[in-house]
Amino acid sequence: VEQVSRKALAEVREAIRGYRATLDGEVAHARALLEAAGIRGEFALRLDVPDSARDEVLALALREMVTNAARHSGASTCRVTAEQTAEACVLTVEDDG
Repeated sequence: VEQVSRKALAEVREAIRGYRATLDGEVAHARALLEAAGIRGEFALRLDVPDSARDEVLALALREMVTNAARHSGASTCRVTAEQTAEACVLTVEDDG
């Protein structure tokens, strides 16, 4: 089991190694995906200080969460918020499905 897990993790890392997402690009993708799914998207991202490493992580998380909402929620509205504090950055995706 340990060998299979390590191999699977290595494959995932290899698959995403070259992927460099931008948060702005992923927000645009999320808007289009939600619209295509008939879901109204509401976005409020309050990230004052640019940070490419943070934004790349948020972009990957946003893609996964919005894809799940579009595929599985049956929602009519999906709200995406992101806020940066001194202690943390919080990305929230909520839907009414």
